[in-house]
Amino acid sequence: MKDEQKETMRKQEFPPVFKAIVHNLNPKNQENPKMFYLWVGLIIVTAAMLAIPTKTIHATILTMIPIVMMFTYVIISKDFVQGFIVGTLLAFLSCYKLKGAAMWVDSITETLSDYENMFTILTFFICGGTIAALQASGATKSFGKWVSSKIKNPKLSLFATWLLSGLMSIDDYVGGLTVGAAMSPINDSQKVPREMTAYTIRSTVSAPGLFYPMGDWAYFIIMQLVALKLVSGGVKEAVGVYMGWVPFLFYPMVAMVLALLVIFGVIPKVGNMKKAYERVENGGPACPVTNLSEDDLAELEEINAKPDIHPINFIIPIIIMFSTMVITDFDGVRAGAISLSLTGVFFIAQGIFTLKEYVEVMLDGFKDMIDLTILLIFGYMLGDVMSELGFAEFIAGVAGHVSIAGLFPVIVFILFCITEYLCTLNWTLYVIALPILYQVAPQVGANLTLTIAAMISAGLFGSNTCPFSDGGIVVAKGCKMDLYDHSFSSMPYFILAAVITAILYLAAGMIMT
Repeated sequence: MKDEQKETMRKQEFPPVFKAIVHNLNPKNQENPKMFYLWVGLIIVTAAMLAIPTKTIHATILTMIPIVMMFTYVIISKDFVQGFIVGTLLAFLSCYKLKGAAMWVDSITETLSDYENMFTILTFFICGGTIAALQASGATKSFGKWVSSKIKNPKLSLFATWLLSGLMSIDDYVGGLTVGAAMSPINDSQKVPREMTAYTIRSTVSAPGLFYPMGDWAYFIIMQLVALKLVSGGVKEAVGVYMGWVPFLFYPMVAMVLALLVIFGVIPKVGNMKKAYERVENGGPACPVTNLSEDDLAELEEINAKPDIHPINFIIPIIIMFSTMVITDFDGVRAGAISLSLTGVFFIAQGIFTLKEYVEVMLDGFKDMIDLTILLIFGYMLGDVMSELGFAEFIAGVAGHVSIAGLFPVIVFILFCITEYLCTLNWTLYVIALPILYQVAPQVGANLTLTIAAMISAGLFGSNTCPFSDGGIVVAKGCKMDLYDHSFSSMPYFILAAVITAILYLAAGMIMT
C-alpha cells in the first residue's frame, strides 16, 4: 500500500514533461491556433534573416520584413507590447545577426540613458500623475457633468474637443493626455462613443503643430534643417524655408477638415466607428470594454463612482498646467512638476486628499504610464535599428526611379505613407529622409518644396494611422481606452484623408513641375 502511495505521489510531483510538450505543441490544443502558426512563421523568418548577410538586407525590400512581422503579430494577438518586443528583436537579429540579442538588450539601456528620451518619459509620468489626481478627486467627472449640462448637443461637444485639441497642439503629447482626460467624460455624457472622442483628438492634436514655427513638429524640422546643414543662414533662414512649405502640407489640412465633416455628420460613420455608435445607441457603454484588462475595468468603475465636487477643481489645475508650460518655456518636466505640486496643495487644502493619499494617487498615475513607456522605448529602438537597415534609403531609392518629375511628390507621399503605416518612424523619418530628398528631387527634376511637404505629410499620416505610433498610444491613454479599439476605429478616416491628399499632390506635382 505504501509503495502504491509513493508511486502516486511521484507521478503527481513529476508530471511527464515530454508528454506535456507534445500536447502543448499540437495546434488543436491551443486556445488560439493562429498564434501557434504565427510563432512557427516567426521562427522560420528569423532563421532566414539570420542567414542573409546584412549587406544584402540593407536598403532593400528585405528591410520591411521585421515590421511586417510585427504588424502581423499585433493584428493576430491584439497585444502591442508583445508585438513591439518581437518586432524589435527580429530587426536587431536581422541587422546584427547572432550579436543582435545582446545589442537589443544594450539598446534598451542606451535608449533609457538618452536625455531626450528620458525627458519625454518623465513628462509622461508627471502627466499621468496629474490625470490620476484629477480623476481620483472626482474633478474630471464633475467638470464633465457641469459642461454637459451647458452643452446638450453631441456635435458641439465634439467640436469643442476638436478646438481644444488644436489649441493644445504646441505639444501633442501633453495635449493628447490632457484633452483626453478633460473631454472624455463630457462626450460620454452626450452618448458619444469613446472611439469618436479619441479620433477627434488624434486628428487635431498634432496637425496644427506643423503650421507655425513654435509647434513641436515644425520646430523639430526647422532645427533639423540647421543641424543637417541644409540651410546656411541658421535658424532664421530655416524658419523662412519651412514656412514656404506650409501651404503645401496638404495632409494635416485635409485630416483636420475631414474630422469636422465626420463630427457634423457630413461624412457617415463607417467600420468600427459605426459599430461603436450602434453599441452606445443600444444602451452599451461609451467606452469599449472588450479589450480592457480587469484592472482597467475596475478603474473605470471607481472613477464613475466618485462623488461630485465643484467643477473649479478641474479648471484651476488645467490653468496651472498651461501657465507653467508657458513660464518654463514649454519644459514639460519642470512645468509638470510645478503644476502637480500646486494641484496637490489645492486639493489637500480643501480636504479632498490627505498628503499621504495624494502621494499614493500620484504614484498610481505614474504606474499607469508604464505600458506607455515600454511602447515608447521599443518604438525608439525600432526607429534606430530600421535606420541602420537603410529603411528610408530604400523607399527614397524606389521613388528615385520615377521617370516623370511631376509624379515624384505623390510617389514620395504614397511610399512613405505605406512604410509609416507599417512602422512609423515619426520624427526619425525627417532626420533620415530630408537630406536624401534634397539630393534626389533635383536630380529627377521634381519640385523640391512639394516633395519635402509630401514627405512631412506622410510622417504625420504615420503618426495618425500606425496602430502602434506614439501619437495613438498617448491619445488612447488620455481617453482611458484600449489602443487597439482606438486605432482601428479611426483608421478608415485617416486613410481617406491620405487618398484625398495623394490626389492633391498629384495635381500640384503636374502643375508646379
